[in-house]
Amino acid sequence: MKASFKQSEVDAYMAGETVEARLAYLRTLAASGSGLEPQVVVALLRLELAPAEKIALLEAASTSDPGAFEDFVFDHMIHWPQDVAAKALRLWAGSAASSRWPDLIRIASLPGLPQRVLFTMLDVSARAPDDKLLKAILEETLRSGRDAWSPAFKALLFMRMVERGVSHERMLDMARRICAKAAAELAPDDKSALAAWVFLWRFDLVGFERAIAKIAIDSPQAMLRLLPVDGSLGWMRGDTLNAGHDARKAVKKPGRSGRATPGVEVPPESARHDDGAGTCLAWLLARDVPAATVRDKVSGVWRDLVAIGDPEEPDERWTTVTNTLRARKGIFRIACIRAIGKRRGSDVAVLKLLDFVRTGDARELMEVARALGSVGSPRAVQELVSMISRPNASVELQLGIAAILKGQNLAGHADAIHAASSHLAVLIRNARRGGLPSDALVEVWEALTELAGSQPAGQARSADVDERAMDEALAKPIPHYETLSAEVKRALRTAWYFHRQTGAGAVASAIDLSPVIDMQYKAMELLFREYFEDACGRLIQQGVIQRKLDLIGYSRPVPEKMDEFENFIAGMPVIKSIPFFSKFKLRKMLLALCQFKPGKRFTLDGLKAFGLFFLVFGRAECPYGLAGIVPCVPGAFKNHDALAGFCSLLHVFQDFRNRAAHEGFHPDAAADIKGIWRNTAEIVQVAHGLRQVLAGNSGEPGLVRGRAS
Repeated sequence: MKASFKQSEVDAYMAGETVEARLAYLRTLAASGSGLEPQVVVALLRLELAPAEKIALLEAASTSDPGAFEDFVFDHMIHWPQDVAAKALRLWAGSAASSRWPDLIRIASLPGLPQRVLFTMLDVSARAPDDKLLKAILEETLRSGRDAWSPAFKALLFMRMVERGVSHERMLDMARRICAKAAAELAPDDKSALAAWVFLWRFDLVGFERAIAKIAIDSPQAMLRLLPVDGSLGWMRGDTLNAGHDARKAVKKPGRSGRATPGVEVPPESARHDDGAGTCLAWLLARDVPAATVRDKVSGVWRDLVAIGDPEEPDERWTTVTNTLRARKGIFRIACIRAIGKRRGSDVAVLKLLDFVRTGDARELMEVARALGSVGSPRAVQELVSMISRPNASVELQLGIAAILKGQNLAGHADAIHAASSHLAVLIRNARRGGLPSDALVEVWEALTELAGSQPAGQARSADVDERAMDEALAKPIPHYETLSAEVKRALRTAWYFHRQTGAGAVASAIDLSPVIDMQYKAMELLFREYFEDACGRLIQQGVIQRKLDLIGYSRPVPEKMDEFENFIAGMPVIKSIPFFSKFKLRKMLLALCQFKPGKRFTLDGLKAFGLFFLVFGRAECPYGLAGIVPCVPGAFKNHDALAGFCSLLHVFQDFRNRAAHEGFHPDAAADIKGIWRNTAEIVQVAHGLRQVLAGNSGEPGLVRGRAS
């Protein structure tokens, strides 16, 4: 009867007409605990099946007889595709069978094994009774030149050797090379770098300390002093740092999620009491959350380096954090962003994080969102919601923010969430009109709609403020209006609202119209910061501009050379016509650019500054060597006069706004309002085109690329 029962299961499987139907049956069979006989699985695996179906057959194989299942795996594994063989190994390692480890050692010594199979053997070697399997894999790897294999394989090999206390000179040499390369930036692309640091720390402390000394950060304390300990709100201090490990107790290093082994026991041999700095740095590099458990004090110079400043007065720490964040990239910047996120409830932390909401790095944006969620203040939640509608927000980031918002106090933020969901609704409509996929956007919109529905709407929303009607009215004169961010749209709606009120039977002599242009200017300033600030900032960080300005007298400075260049700019035909054009402001901007130091904050202050930046560095030809740093001509502008005309438009627009803000906008000038709206529309159109050209030039949205020569 047993054979008949198994035959019925085989018949039921074979009756499935589609892959999906057969997979569903196999999953049901595996979940029920009534598996297929191994010999039946062997026969079925000979059929022409999809890899996913073969793996499902393995998972459905009966393990009720551990010995039979073990024989089934080892008798046939060598003949299976590498995906199937790797899965079979993992199933065997997780079963109750354990008698054929010697056979696995012999298989590991065979030449030409696929990488995935060898990687799986290396992974399951953590369950082996001794280190013989690991040594066999190591010998085969070194013999066959597999030291050039994938970073993931090398990383796992390093960590398994640390666990087992197995060292090898060639692996030490490899770890030294990897660490030397990684130390140059502390943001290694090589995934094996973190494991290589730990491997060196375990087996070659001298080499580890030499590599640490070459790390490209300002100083060792620059990392250690910025990171909170174990989630506390205090800054890390010298008397709370782990001085390493002693001979009495091993250090347990938490493993990353998804690893087969949850922790790594680092044996205490080769440890010294004064290796605390290296120990802490290795921990900080290797952990998802920057933290270190503590027992002893850091001795000697490291205590003096780390314990800087008073944690009750962290102004110096904030300055160091923000300067370091601007100057560094990669894992170091992410660690500092996470550290800032530990300052729960601090709006100062929010302001520091806002420096990076316009970055083009998706990973950094996600870390900023998580840090804002960790801070959790009303201002942090407000900025989280605003990030959803920023032009650099990907769908993945938007979904991540929606998930973060579910755990926040959203009281008072319903209107902001509604505005973000309205912005997404426009994007969805545009995508559908253009025949583009919109499912992911719909998922974000649904998540936000659910959040908005859980909160009462604020009193600020009323029937008089018809958002859709204003958007429709603004979309007519302003090109690309629907692509603008929610912040820019909000400022333009406010300007339109004031404009509409002034024409609704108001007494002209009783009204100051300056808010109309002030809000239009605010919208354009936000637009330029969203489109160009991050790109221009990265270009300034490269140092190309500083070197070129040095050649024309702005570094020392040399007044005669500066006068000559500024007269050249001011003497351009279109520039000469700009009212109140200021060579003083031009010099001030160029001096600030030339004297800029990495890590310091530099922003282009207003539309005039952006216009001058593009005018000076965006020309196709320049007798002073500044041509082509920003590819404006040719590209967004057909010639230099068109570029200068755009600069002139920005100058006039800002001057007009400044006079309106300081002197008021007299009702007699109401006729000029339409002209101001036309200027706004022209600025949006040109800025959109310039952004597209710069993105096409670099291959990255909004990236400006400088040339070193």
